[in-house]
Amino acid sequence: YHYEGRTDDAEKFIAENHGKHRFGFQIKDRKKAFSDDLGFLPLEEEGYVLDIDYGAKKAVKRGIRNISGAYELTIGKKGISIYGYDEKGAFYGIQTLRQLFTHSQIPCLHIEDAPDFPHRGFYHDITRGRISTLPTLLRLVEDMAYYKLNSLQLYVEHVFPFRETAELVKKTGCI
Repeated sequence: YHYEGRTDDAEKFIAENHGKHRFGFQIKDRKKAFSDDLGFLPLEEEGYVLDIDYGAKKAVKRGIRNISGAYELTIGKKGISIYGYDEKGAFYGIQTLRQLFTHSQIPCLHIEDAPDFPHRGFYHDITRGRISTLPTLLRLVEDMAYYKLNSLQLYVEHVFPFRETAELVKKTGCI
């Protein structure tokens, strides 16, 4: 991460803006792609601006790395800006913002980030222990998105009977 800013910047920001706005955000989702991903934010018509956009040409001009998933996140006195190299990058910027919102204070900062590896994943052996339900697997995918993991591999052994392989299972005991 490239970080600029200090925690006292956040205190100054809060002191200067206390009483000027109710706490909330007005969303400027330029491509209208992220409304489902912003439920963690309180919305306010007169709130701080959260500006989200992406696009390779503009990203390169802004100095964002020429890598799928790259983004920059800036939190300043006038609001928050997320700009991604592509849609994936803007989404990852939103996840970083979600992680910052778990703290009691949010500093003014500038982050430039890009994935080091194209595939960051989780290997889940669903045949050991309790069998995962669909809601559990969907929650796992949500948690993976929060941590910017982009690949889920489910390991399945012979404990699940599949109609397509019924004869093979009868002969060998495995898929």
